[in-house]
Amino acid sequence: MSNTVYDVYDDFVEPHVAEYIDDQVQKAKWKYGFRSNPHHGTKHWNVRCGSTEEEVTENGCDFVLPIWNAAINKYKFDEKYGVKDFVRVYMNAHTYGMQPHWHKDDGAFTIIYYPTMHWPIEWEGGTIIYGEEHNLESEQDPRYGFPPKDVEFINQYRGNRVLVFDAWRWHSAQQVRRECYEMRPVIVFKTELDGTNRERLDFYK
Repeated sequence: MSNTVYDVYDDFVEPHVAEYIDDQVQKAKWKYGFRSNPHHGTKHWNVRCGSTEEEVTENGCDFVLPIWNAAINKYKFDEKYGVKDFVRVYMNAHTYGMQPHWHKDDGAFTIIYYPTMHWPIEWEGGTIIYGEEHNLESEQDPRYGFPPKDVEFINQYRGNRVLVFDAWRWHSAQQVRRECYEMRPVIVFKTELDGTNRERLDFYK
């Protein structure tokens, strides 16, 4: 297996900040109809936050910025992953009965923050990363409707947790269980490399 990345960070921001983010996510103006995979009709809830800090603030989503500030100032994502700025921030959400679809992301790394602080583990709703053979460009590619069979990693949903992974990896949200009557939201940061030779980065320090 090549040195691909999926890193998990718990207690990412201070507890009072995490509670504030959770509250603001619940109050956001969600819109239904966004597709993770344009080749399939599955839709979910979405909020488009913006592409710059100024745009994020203008759109009333400045509550997501402490996550990015922690990524750069506390966890040194600029040094570890070679990213300097985000290129897009948005929020996705599923509710019971919605079938999340596997897809790839654009950019270099995807950073997912899980905002709901009191999420029961039995509700599931994490993030699934599939085996690398399903990341090959071929007619058996999942974009053509063949569901990946080998799950490489499942990140469980936990409030104030961050997952970082290579954007080119096939992945999907995990369905929530029937017992879940709430929305399963995440905050997503898309990033590009900051002119760094990726092969020289020490991902596993």
